[in-house]
Amino acid sequence: MRGKYFRGCQNGYIKTLCRPILIGLLAAVATMVVIIALFSLFFVIIESIAQSAIVPMSLLAAALGCFIGAYICTSVTKCRGLVFGAIVGFCVFVVIWLISLVGGGLFGTRTAIKFLLLIFSGCIGGYLGCNSKRK
Repeated sequence: MRGKYFRGCQNGYIKTLCRPILIGLLAAVATMVVIIALFSLFFVIIESIAQSAIVPMSLLAAALGCFIGAYICTSVTKCRGLVFGAIVGFCVFVVIWLISLVGGGLFGTRTAIKFLLLIFSGCIGGYLGCNSKRK
C-alpha cells in the first residue's frame, strides 16, 4: 500500500510531501525544547552538574526529538518510513548546525557523530511510525 503521498506527479505533489516533513520537524524541535527545559530544571534542582554531562544530555535531547518527529511524520504518511525518517533527521541536523554556526561552531568529529546519530534515530522513528497500527 503506497498511500496518498505516492500516487504519481499530481498537482501539489511537492506540497503533499513537504507537509509531513514540516510537521515532523516542528514536532522534533518542540520535543527538544521541552526535554532541554526539563534537563535545565534538573540542573537547577541538583545545583551541581559535571560539565562532561552536558554534551551527552544535549545529544540525548536531540536524538529523542528527532525520533518523535520522524515517528509523527511517518505516522501521517504511512509509507517510506526510513526515507522520511532520514529526511526529518537531516532537517533537524541542519537546524541545529545553523544555530551552532551563529556561535562559531564548525564541522568536526563531534558534528559528524551528531549527524549520524540524528539520521539513525530519525530512521528508527520513521520505521516505527510507518509500521504502527492505528486504533
